[in-house]
Amino acid sequence: MGSFRGPLPFGVNLAGYLTGEFGVAESARAFARALGSASVPYVLNSVDAQFHWSRPGELASAKDNPYRFNLIHVNAADVRKFFKRKGHGYRRGHYNIGLWYWEVPEFPKRWRSRFDYFQEIWVTSHFGAEAVAKVAPIPVRRMPYPFPQGDPTISPDRQRFWLPEQSYIFLFNFDFASVVERKNPMALVRAFAKAFGKNDDALLVIKSINAHSARQTWLELKQAVQGLKIRLIDEYMDRQ
Repeated sequence: MGSFRGPLPFGVNLAGYLTGEFGVAESARAFARALGSASVPYVLNSVDAQFHWSRPGELASAKDNPYRFNLIHVNAADVRKFFKRKGHGYRRGHYNIGLWYWEVPEFPKRWRSRFDYFQEIWVTSHFGAEAVAKVAPIPVRRMPYPFPQGDPTISPDRQRFWLPEQSYIFLFNFDFASVVERKNPMALVRAFAKAFGKNDDALLVIKSINAHSARQTWLELKQAVQGLKIRLIDEYMDRQ
């Protein structure tokens, strides 16, 4: 485990996929915005989002990690890859926190060596924290996802997406490249069809990215929604 000697100034070095267009990357940007809102000194250490579409850099990345705390927003599966690229000097002399997402009850044995790189782990949900804490030899803390307050520059515009103004609209959002069976959109379609008839003033919008990576499932999904009040949108969009 990396040692923590503590002479560095208070602040956070946030490492993550800061230009990636996928969930873990957006989470890293959300934590960066939260640090800024809380007036915590911080720098950003961007990790290349290989094999993913990247957005133009909206947050400036630093070359070093000068503050006392490293917040490494890289899931357990990619921890070794991260330190192979950054070097183990990145964690020496710092207090290292791993921020992980995990969604099933058992944490894999093959990843338990990843705890050796950190002093503690943050997980955003009670479920994930319970699963990781069962096997972790270090503290595991639930750190809720930092949702921003309303952005006054954003004006809802349903017409842009050909959505009815008066309908009650549900939104489901997922990435086909993130193991589509785990997201299970087919079960959602069946549930919506069971809950609402054609005469109900309710609409389901399924917003996705990377349908090209699971072409057969995309075709099956398009077929499954025919005749239902379900709208499919598969494209990248800017944040606003």
